[in-house]
Amino acid sequence: MHNLFYAYNTDRFPSAEAWLERYPGDEWTDVAGFDIYQGYNIAKNEDFAREFDKTLTTLEKIAAEHHKIAAVTEFGYSGLPDPNWWTGTSCLL
Repeated sequence: MHNLFYAYNTDRFPSAEAWLERYPGDEWTDVAGFDIYQGYNIAKNEDFAREFDKTLTTLEKIAAEHHKIAAVTEFGYSGLPDPNWWTGTSCLL
């Protein structure tokens, strides 16, 4: 196929080495991504925004080094206890 992008996606990761641990290789990947959901140890909006920024910065560096498109492939707030999350916290990102 010539009109299909393949995305390699992980959950949150603590380092570039952790993200690359199971990376299938440049020849198999078009998009470098990760998903992140607010909750657990990043339950505060500010903590989530900080974690998101740190993780995205690392991913952008990895993607540039491998000549890939960087993407946040999935994100949200587990259970959505904050009714303004999509119009408030997610806008901080």
